[in-house]
Amino acid sequence: MPDQYVNALDVARRAALTAGETLRDAFRRHGSDRDGHPDHDAEVQIRRQLTGAFPAWGYLGEETGARPAEDGSRPVHLWLVDPNDGTSAFERGFRGSAVSIALLRDAVPVLGVVYAFAAPDDAGDLFAWAEGCGPITRNGTPVERGPWPTSINGNTLVYVSHDADR
Repeated sequence: MPDQYVNALDVARRAALTAGETLRDAFRRHGSDRDGHPDHDAEVQIRRQLTGAFPAWGYLGEETGARPAEDGSRPVHLWLVDPNDGTSAFERGFRGSAVSIALLRDAVPVLGVVYAFAAPDDAGDLFAWAEGCGPITRNGTPVERGPWPTSINGNTLVYVSHDADR
C-alpha cells in the first residue's frame, strides 16, 4: 500500500504549489483587489487534481465541501483540504497562511502537505510527508529533528500566532 502514496504525495505537492500560485497572486494585490474568491479558486484547482488522479478516494474541502468515493461508498481514503489555512491573516496582509492537504486512511493520517506560499517570502515554504515515503521534507530536503528539549533557555525559539495577544 505505501507505494501508492509516492504518487499521491507527488500529486498533492503539485496541487499545493499550483494553488499557492493563485493565492500568492491574490496576496500581492492590495486592498479591495484582494477581495474575491481566491480560496475557492485555489480549492477548485486542488480538488480537480486530487480527485482526477484518485477518483475512488473521497474528498472534503473547506470551500467546496464533500465528494464521496466514486462508487458512493464510505471511502477508505479521504482527502482533507483547507486551501488557505489562515485566511483572516492573509486578508490582513500577514504572510503565514498556507495550503493544507491531508490524506486519511480509515481516519488515520497517511499524508500531509503544507505550503506557506508567501512565507517567509514569495518563494514559499513547502513541508511534505507520506507514510512509506521517507522523512518529512522541507522544500525537498529531509528534515532532521534533534532531541526534544527538556527545558526552555535563552536560545529556545517559541512561535506564536499574530493573534496570540487575544
